[in-house]
Amino acid sequence: MNEDEIQRVAQAINEQYQGQTIPPDELREMAIAAIKAIRSLPENDLSRGANGDGGHPSLSLEGERG
Repeated sequence: MNEDEIQRVAQAINEQYQGQTIPPDELREMAIAAIKAIRSLPENDLSRGANGDGGHPSLSLEGERG
């Protein structure tokens, strides 16, 4: 996990909170926890998506969409 991944995930988390202020340290910890959780899932869970729709584009840690 590198700083770029952490920042991208932190930005995605922050966007979901629509106007609420999240302290930067807390946001960083949330991003790190999210990355660890995503990486702990079996690969099929990420590619399949919760609805079997091919996965959510924001789950990509490689910077790719789709």
